[in-house]
Amino acid sequence: MQIVKVLSAILAMLTLSAAADHEVTLYNDPDYKGHSKKISPDKCTEIKGDLKQLGSIKIPRGRVMCVLFK
Repeated sequence: MQIVKVLSAILAMLTLSAAADHEVTLYNDPDYKGHSKKISPDKCTEIKGDLKQLGSIKIPRGRVMCVLFK
């Protein structure tokens, strides 16, 4: 279920900001209430590759997935 939420959030952000260069943080945390904040890179789980692969990516609970849109 958490993967579906993360995937939905990524697709929504891509739709809203496809042309912008900025970092987006998506929280894989049951306590996350939708408020974004800046975090240090050492607390990120970096995702590289095609968005189609996101369904098979596992992120430890409480970690953050950082996506950089170009």
